[in-house]
Amino acid sequence: MILESWTIDILDELIQHPEIENETFDFKERQMGQLAQDICAMANTNGGVLTLGIAQMGSGRNMQGFKKDGWNKGEEDAVNKTISDHVYKVQPIPKVRTLPLRDKNNKFFMLVRVDPIIMDRPHVISG
Repeated sequence: MILESWTIDILDELIQHPEIENETFDFKERQMGQLAQDICAMANTNGGVLTLGIAQMGSGRNMQGFKKDGWNKGEEDAVNKTISDHVYKVQPIPKVRTLPLRDKNNKFFMLVRVDPIIMDRPHVISG
């Protein structure tokens, strides 16, 4: 699916399916401490989409699904900067595109599309 064709309605539908996550699609919470590793992993395989601002309810066998957490209006620049900081930790720098989606409560969620690139060497986290 083309990133620009995603809507909040599609996101609302996807969070209803706890089994939806796979190697090319993953929900991530607002905390982005491991984002560079997630981007690196997708860049080294088939690419994919990370959907930021979606919290997991429960874990393991007690996984109950997902809920929208997101960010408030006005936090867009800080979220984009954090994403950029994580992208630049990956070497070589992967091709990444972002798309914010807003819901009716004026919260936004960030889609991060990591494009797969065939290279002679794998992507790694710098440092």
